[in-house]
Amino acid sequence: FHREAALEMLRRLSDPPFTAQLDHVEQVRRLERLVTTLAPKATPEALKLTLHQCAKASAAHPDDGELCLLVATLANAVDEPTTAVAAAGRAVTLIPSSAEAWSLLGEAREEAREFEAAAAAYRRVLQLDPEGFYALNNLGRDLLEQERTNEAITAYRQAVELKPRFGPGWLSLGELFAASGQAAEAQTCISNALAFPIRSPTELKRLAAFCRARGWVLAAATNYNLAAHLDPTDVPARLEAGQCLAAAGESNQAERCFLEAVRFAPDSAPAHFLYGRALGRRGDAAGAEAQFRDAVRLMPELLEARLNLALSLVNQGRAADAIAEYEAVLERWPTNQLARTNLERLRAASAAQSP
Repeated sequence: FHREAALEMLRRLSDPPFTAQLDHVEQVRRLERLVTTLAPKATPEALKLTLHQCAKASAAHPDDGELCLLVATLANAVDEPTTAVAAAGRAVTLIPSSAEAWSLLGEAREEAREFEAAAAAYRRVLQLDPEGFYALNNLGRDLLEQERTNEAITAYRQAVELKPRFGPGWLSLGELFAASGQAAEAQTCISNALAFPIRSPTELKRLAAFCRARGWVLAAATNYNLAAHLDPTDVPARLEAGQCLAAAGESNQAERCFLEAVRFAPDSAPAHFLYGRALGRRGDAAGAEAQFRDAVRLMPELLEARLNLALSLVNQGRAADAIAEYEAVLERWPTNQLARTNLERLRAASAAQSP
């Protein structure tokens, strides 16, 4: 939970008045380091152990509604919907006036794919908190899962009426209108989603994916970067941002994204590969070689890394080393025509240079 607290602090630092503080950049860096440090403690195994301990405590104190809420939260986090449903169900029995308990029950039912029951839980949240725009958004999602599209649209519309700057609600509406071919309505909704703050990494990545699918690569990069900013350990979001920036011709910014990915995840083969490719395109063949070697070490079956490693050796004038790499590629993938063609060219060039 320390990591979740640090992530929440990071999210809040993204808003005024914190962004105007003189030490804002250092505050962000400090929290990013803390999140990275705490990440190993938030592994599924660690969370399951904590869940087991909390479940034992809850069994010993069956009338403690707060413990039930904690068990339900942890069970949702480790994808144990049966446990989550039971704990949240117990919580709403013990504290029926708790909107949080009913919301957790809705989340647990949703994870269990009991969408009608989830919708009923969110409706109860709205009875307790008529201003609950998040509950309306979740209700819309569950109605959509039941193919009740018009009711889902109504729920999303009510959410953005309650909170006009509610980016996730506009995103959900935009996705629905786009799917039904209502391009103008979708454009308006997505414009609002892009304009208004979204503080959930998951929803930011949804928005980024929506933009990328339509070729709006800079908007996609912005939202992938925001997701990575809110959760510095989300290396895939950094890599997606970098690839979108590269597609937009923003090579320097793309390279920075890949460098950050390597910094946060030194054991990520895709991060090393993409950073190596960016370095190679900039003309840093030696730097690219180092990254491709790391990628191959971490993922020996990554063909593209091996081919690019050989190319980086060629670009350094190290033909003999490149020949050895292409030969290694063909030992694993004997039908790879690119490796075979390049190998034959290198051998022919080397033979021509021989006395």
